Amino acid sequence: MRNSLRLPVTGVAALLLLSGCADGASSSYTVPDQVCDASATPDALEPLLPPGEEYNDVVDAADDDGGPEHCSISIDGRESLRMTIYLFPDYTDPMEYGVNYGREETRRVEMDGFDAALWPDGILTYVPCFAEREGDRGTHIGLRIEVFHAPIDDDTERAESMREFAGDFIAGLKESKGCEV
Repeated sequence: MRNSLRLPVTGVAALLLLSGCADGASSSYTVPDQVCDASATPDALEPLLPPGEEYNDVVDAADDDGGPEHCSISIDGRESLRMTIYLFPDYTDPMEYGVNYGREETRRVEMDGFDAALWPDGILTYVPCFAEREGDRGTHIGLRIEVFHAPIDDDTERAESMREFAGDFIAGLKESKGCEV
């Protein structure tokens, strides 16, 4: 009688263990609400990051010559998301990036009143900033986000997740850069 109860209990324990990993993805890291020196909603970023143990983001500040600022998010030491932030003197059509870099699948989308170029693993937009701090070289911020190893297989779903994160991140980015608009 004792052995007949062990099999069902063991079977139930195995099913519970497997159900916790049914999608094959588990993470023990916490997505912060500060991403690359700007506030962001963790729920907007999380779908773009692969499962893993350790979250890390590294910011390389813009140089004095007006070069871009880079930010990289890594999970378990593997780059998962890269952001490049530029200052521009005027508005630039984000679709020019898609054309210049041969991204045939790029499409124009509207994001909170701004145009963006969106493709399955990236997004680019230019938003007005008009910061009046000395040394600023632009009236607009260009933001390019590229995602690697996202757990979302469907190109359309991944692109929409990128659009959602970018829209959320822009608000925090504008605040961190002291934008007036």
